[in-house]
Amino acid sequence: MAKLQEFVDRANDLKARYTERDAMCDEVEAMNFFEWAGKSEAERKAQNVKITISPDPHNQLKSAVQMMSAIEPKFRVPEGKNFTGDESKIETFIQTLWAEANKLSGSSVLYDLTYSALLYGETHLATVDMLDYVGYY
Repeated sequence: MAKLQEFVDRANDLKARYTERDAMCDEVEAMNFFEWAGKSEAERKAQNVKITISPDPHNQLKSAVQMMSAIEPKFRVPEGKNFTGDESKIETFIQTLWAEANKLSGSSVLYDLTYSALLYGETHLATVDMLDYVGYY
């Protein structure tokens, strides 16, 4: 029971720490997706008026994502005592893995990572052994 309380306390601490960040992310999302707090009230009051929302924040984010993800990354393993002579094999493997991840996701992984980084200020990327999925199904 003491362990459960530790998890609850930790979760409450994290929630309190990230409240301000989450509020900022919600505000940035609202600007990007053309929403605001009083939208339904404004639409109700102005039935004969076309409400126009500035697309500037959305367009600026999209432009930044497109510029930053225009070129696919080139992976390079520096020479060192751990990888003597195998650098090109590792680089080729990583490049192939990246290309296959793009095919599997159906879009550019770099684009998605850049979009998340610019919209939320953080990204999460992991590699998963597909044999785990095959065994699960």
